[in-house]
Amino acid sequence: MSPVEDVNGSMCTGKRRDMVAACVDYESTGDNKRDRRYTDMRKKNLYMISVLLTAGMVLSGCSDVVIGNSSDSSLSSDFLTDSEADSTDDSSTDSSDDSSSSDSTTSTASSDYFTDRDLDPSYDESEAINVTLSGDTVTADGDGVEIDGSTITITAAGVYVFTGTLDDGQIVVDADKNSDKVQIVLNGVDITCSYSACIYVKSADKVFITSADGTENTLQDTGDTYTDEDGEGVDGVIYSKDNITFNGSGTLTITANYNHAIVGNDDVKFTGGTYNITAANKGVKANDSIRICDGTFNVVSADDAFHTDGDEDDTTKGYIYISGGTFDIDAGDDGIHAETELIVDGGTINITNCYEGLEGATITINGGDIDVVASDDGFNATGYDSGDDSGMDLTGDMGDGEMPDMSNFDGEMPDMSDFDGEMPEMGGQMPGSADGTSDSSSDSTDSSSESSDTETAASDMSGELPENFDGEMPEMGEMPDMSSSTDAAGGNMGGGMMGGNMGGGMGDMDSTEDAVITINGGDIYIDASGDGIDSNGYLYVYGGTIIVDGPTSDGDGALDTGIEGYIYGGEVIAVGSSGMAETFSSESTQYSVLYGFGTTLSEGTEITITDSDGNELMSYTLNKAASSVIYSSADLTEGTYTITYGDESVEVEISDLSTTAGTTGGMTGGNMGGFGGGNFGDDSGFTPDDGTGDGSSFTPDSTGEGGSFGGGRGGGSSEAGETTDNDSTGDDAADDSF
Repeated sequence: MSPVEDVNGSMCTGKRRDMVAACVDYESTGDNKRDRRYTDMRKKNLYMISVLLTAGMVLSGCSDVVIGNSSDSSLSSDFLTDSEADSTDDSSTDSSDDSSSSDSTTSTASSDYFTDRDLDPSYDESEAINVTLSGDTVTADGDGVEIDGSTITITAAGVYVFTGTLDDGQIVVDADKNSDKVQIVLNGVDITCSYSACIYVKSADKVFITSADGTENTLQDTGDTYTDEDGEGVDGVIYSKDNITFNGSGTLTITANYNHAIVGNDDVKFTGGTYNITAANKGVKANDSIRICDGTFNVVSADDAFHTDGDEDDTTKGYIYISGGTFDIDAGDDGIHAETELIVDGGTINITNCYEGLEGATITINGGDIDVVASDDGFNATGYDSGDDSGMDLTGDMGDGEMPDMSNFDGEMPDMSDFDGEMPEMGGQMPGSADGTSDSSSDSTDSSSESSDTETAASDMSGELPENFDGEMPEMGEMPDMSSSTDAAGGNMGGGMMGGNMGGGMGDMDSTEDAVITINGGDIYIDASGDGIDSNGYLYVYGGTIIVDGPTSDGDGALDTGIEGYIYGGEVIAVGSSGMAETFSSESTQYSVLYGFGTTLSEGTEITITDSDGNELMSYTLNKAASSVIYSSADLTEGTYTITYGDESVEVEISDLSTTAGTTGGMTGGNMGGFGGGNFGDDSGFTPDDGTGDGSSFTPDSTGEGGSFGGGRGGGSSEAGETTDNDSTGDDAADDSF
């Protein structure tokens, strides 16, 4: 099988595409909206991919072509469950002996996430036990099955083929946990249960749910509660305490009226089949992992469509891995939520409604076609919970991240007309405590070096007023008129009060070093009412096509990083509001430009970017209102470019790897610093001690670019080209000999 055939065929080889971009050929979906969003980008990328593909195949047969941060295709054994690490897969071993060297990566990686038994739904009909369901009666033609009214209990390893209708009953698997593998074949069943799960796996080494080819199968609960005799917290139409795999090519429809549709306490895998899921809570919920390499998923859920819980003491659990499949998701909360790593190597993911589209501690996109419509963030990397809720962290975390209660605020500032001009002695500490100390003082040390232009302010910690201060404070009885001020800290809410051109604004109160979004490839479109792509730490873009229709409100941005964003490849168009607009760091290796239009453009406005020779780099038609655009591609270099929007045109000089022009409240990389920031338009404000966002002291500032009361972290910093290894797990290395 050629590399291209491998990509266009089954994605269930488990082949890691951490950075195997040259083997991916993304065909147009023909979707009019996507074509309208951007028409020329794909042609250009396909041309580049064809060049890379040819070169890659000649040089290395495609198996070693990588981009971005490379990693070993085989995953650490640390991610194996105990039962999987101790078992062997004879069929996997046999097949690897027949593989040519060019396919060795595929064969090795196959055992990372899926075993041969996961991928193969076939069985020997002559050895299968047939179970016939008929209303409230059940018959079986072999051993290993105990029947008690309408409850069928499987007690031994084997293949069990179910046919018929069960009015109010369930299938229970209670076999040997250490050795018994059970395959349940749904061969045209309709099972209803009013009191518990339709399929309840109490104990087994592993269970396979196979939807037989060409069959329609239905499972549903009808009660408003479950009878939980075992005290196990059974809360899904299919509930498994052990590893469970769904395969086959039939259709399984699950209606969860009580709670979740599918629940697994360990690993839940899908390697084929069609799944129509409607759930009162979550669609698919697992503790250790969810792994999908093929299948069709139509999920409507009141909460997350796909969700992992993980283990607070073991970050190797709680991940989601997707290498293929087609997804149509309508979720009341997150579309796909991983407690730890979320990795997408391929597939077509269409999330038409959700709160947040893709969420995980870290997110890695290596390929696939992803469309997200979100009422909040499109992508959100949260980082790993440190368990420390004592107060601010080193990047400006303010306790629980909640804003102060302003419900009783009448809009009037406190009357300071009698203020005598004397400021309290701060001693470099946070005001408001009896001893002048603050819990956050120790948290500022690591971040204090991130902004060199704050070192001068940081050196003056005495609390003395500026030399030119005349002892008079501005009248604070009401908010000042800022309509004409442009000098003091930006003179508007995008600057002054919020801290000098957003560099010291509200602050990302959830910033954390281990929150990372890495995009190595794929075709991504995001329509977000909140942040388009939001990482509480870092954003790295190495490749792919990324289009973001970001927020219309100035409280969010098309791109948002808690620390810094870098771009090394790929193509990005991100439009949205300008109040919180953020672009990539100047320490990137690919040029980017953020341009603020100074006005809000309406839906349907076309934006183009052309170079000095008249060559068009970008043409994009707005799907909703926007006042800023971020663009980056390999075609963008130093020089003069013309940005046209509607009937307006402006020339922009690109002289730095990260250029910001026009009228924005945005910033280059990083977050927006500590709370408060900014003065009220005068030029006698006070800036935080060092811009780290901890607000531990106040230093006079006569430049008018600082802020009174409140720190501003400004932009984060990082070593240029810094990357993280987001390689995830795989267990199952050869776990099924049966």
